[in-house]
Amino acid sequence: WLSTRRTILRIRALNVRRYLCSVPLHSTYELEFGQMSPRNSTRSDNSEEFFIREVQYDDLPAASAILVDSFYDTFPMFRLFRKLKELDRIQSNFPYDNTRHSMFIACHSGSGQVLGFIDVDGRSTKMRNAPPRPYLSDLAVHLDWRRRGIAKSLIMACEKKAEEMGHPCLYLRVRFNNEAALNMYGSLGYDVQKHEIFGVKDDTLLLKRDLKRPRLPFIQKEGDFVDVEKGVSTESPSSPGKIEENVDAVYARNIK
Repeated sequence: WLSTRRTILRIRALNVRRYLCSVPLHSTYELEFGQMSPRNSTRSDNSEEFFIREVQYDDLPAASAILVDSFYDTFPMFRLFRKLKELDRIQSNFPYDNTRHSMFIACHSGSGQVLGFIDVDGRSTKMRNAPPRPYLSDLAVHLDWRRRGIAKSLIMACEKKAEEMGHPCLYLRVRFNNEAALNMYGSLGYDVQKHEIFGVKDDTLLLKRDLKRPRLPFIQKEGDFVDVEKGVSTESPSSPGKIEENVDAVYARNIK
């Protein structure tokens, strides 16, 4: 028992060392004391500035930093602890065999900087109250790169992977008060599903998209709203006849 415990502690210490060595002092994920904020940098607004690929093990420290910044409101003194905990979680879940489970990241086309992360898991599970499979989770985008199509491109990569696994649909969960996320998923064709646990005993909604059904032709823009229950893009009275861009045409080319 002592030998096993020592081995676990040694592995965790190695993970801490790898993390500290992989995140530079002035990293875009560590801006509390840094001088170089990406908000002050110049970036083009074209869709070629990022691409999507499967995660490599060395990408996980950057991915864990994005997850913490996206999902946790942590005091600066506890931020490193939280990032190390997230790193340990996604490292333990790393898909060495990607036939039924994959992780994807969005990378900057020039610098290779990790801009976003997502997980799609098609493995069956015996866990009680587990969401249906395949299940999309851990969608997170760097705070300074949001509203640039990265989240939707990551979602589409997971949809493609789910189809490759042979699944006809894809599931995910969203907090019922996360209106922005519900609008985005609704615009991509995800419908709210009734469930005995989700939305009843917790504050999340289970969403599903039928991958065999053609994607909704329009994406939400200012002046439009989305009926999430039906997954239908609805035109508002203030913008009659407005023509939107096709989702597939805008985002599919970013998946490499």
